[in-house]
Amino acid sequence: MKRILILIFAAVIVLMLLPFIAVKIINGDEGFACILILFYCINPLFILIISIYSGLHIRQLWFVPIICSVIFSVTAFYTAAVILLYSAVYLALGIIFMFVSAFIKKLIKK
Repeated sequence: MKRILILIFAAVIVLMLLPFIAVKIINGDEGFACILILFYCINPLFILIISIYSGLHIRQLWFVPIICSVIFSVTAFYTAAVILLYSAVYLALGIIFMFVSAFIKKLIKK
């Protein structure tokens, strides 16, 4: 239970709080650049790290990539097709890397 809460709290911070801070504090082109860095670098890396960790503990954390994708979708405050596409890509990346890390863990145990 503690792992789940920590991962969800981290997802809320990275996927919801960082874009909000970037929009509210940083103005103009710098804010746009921060959002692009979040969408193309930080968010995918975060999803990959969380998914790999979830794959190592797949019995307890199998739903964490789904929750991260939903949190990202809620962040947009509207249902634009692009945001839903990003959410679907993050979900696909999360599920793929979760199963790959679980498979590698299984191979190492043998």
